[in-house]
Amino acid sequence: MTPHSFRMSQTLQQSRWPWFPRLSVLDRYVLQELLKPFLFGVGVFSAVGVSAGSLFTLLQQVTSTQLPLDIALKILLLQVPRFVSFALPMAILLATLLCLARLSGDRELTALRACGVSFYRLLAPILVFCLSVMGLMFFLNQDLVPFTQYQSKLMMQQPALEGKLNLQDKNVFYQEYGPDREVRRFFYAQTFDGQSMQALTILDLTQPSANQVISAERATWDPKESRWQFQNGRIYRVTADGSDQSVASFKDQQLYIPRDPLDLAAPQQALEDMSIADARSYLAQQRQVGNANKQRKAELHIQQQFALPVVTLLFGVVGSILGTSMRQVSNSTGFGVCILIVLGYYFFGFLTSSLGNLGLLSPIAAAWLPNAAIAITATGLLVRVDR
Repeated sequence: MTPHSFRMSQTLQQSRWPWFPRLSVLDRYVLQELLKPFLFGVGVFSAVGVSAGSLFTLLQQVTSTQLPLDIALKILLLQVPRFVSFALPMAILLATLLCLARLSGDRELTALRACGVSFYRLLAPILVFCLSVMGLMFFLNQDLVPFTQYQSKLMMQQPALEGKLNLQDKNVFYQEYGPDREVRRFFYAQTFDGQSMQALTILDLTQPSANQVISAERATWDPKESRWQFQNGRIYRVTADGSDQSVASFKDQQLYIPRDPLDLAAPQQALEDMSIADARSYLAQQRQVGNANKQRKAELHIQQQFALPVVTLLFGVVGSILGTSMRQVSNSTGFGVCILIVLGYYFFGFLTSSLGNLGLLSPIAAAWLPNAAIAITATGLLVRVDR
């Protein structure tokens, strides 16, 4: 009897584990065997992601833009949840492959089948574990990752406030529509520095009796009063038939105009870092502006936020099936197999995403086709598994 088989027999004789009191002894044993390679995979894949995705970029920022080292380190730590989220599906694939390969190599699967335990029964605790990780990934993507990405962006803006970086936006356009999609206002600002807008021009078509054009050197938003504070400008008022015209100058003028142009111009998170709720708000803005290209990208991102966590479950099934067909697999071999599978999945996902962004595939198809390919593969492998 191998050491692993002896440990399994000792475990199966125990009646209760404090960690999983409501699960059977077999389920607890399988979950214990999954946990170590899973944590190993999360650590390795997260470290690789942080090093390749953020570390070198931040080092370049430190040397080229004089980003303070302490801020760079804080930003690096804030990037960790994002890469942990990326690592979870790969860690599931690695854990299931190594776990089942170890059980198969030590003939424990043979012993279990001799006792009447089918592969599908053995798969049950693995699916529970995958569902738990899927929920964790969804939580990270919807709550923690958007928050940490936003905080890291705020830290990047601190040197900008000191004049070390330039984050100024130029040529801000905005159109406000009514309930029947009629144009109500045109809004233009020459520059936006993160605090206020400069060189503004507003064409206001909301007055039934006359149209007015508002120009000002500067405008800031007052959140307490929910209105704009304009400085050094003029208001040109013209009746619909052109019979009456008037011009009024002002130094300070408060106007009740929606703050939507400020939301559109303000520095925002990248779309790939938005939660589903944020992406839906962004989508509503782009629909109001009429930007079809950004609408497609937002719709695709929303679908991907639902599709990506599901791949943890699919990878768990694929890894389990591949593990049963292998004998003793080393960590390096399992790591290599996982990399090949993940690269294939993400290459196909990149292809479908590109087609979705171009409008050649619908957002639903572009987001879910890679999962469908993995699901079809897993189903084909499952029907061939020896029960």
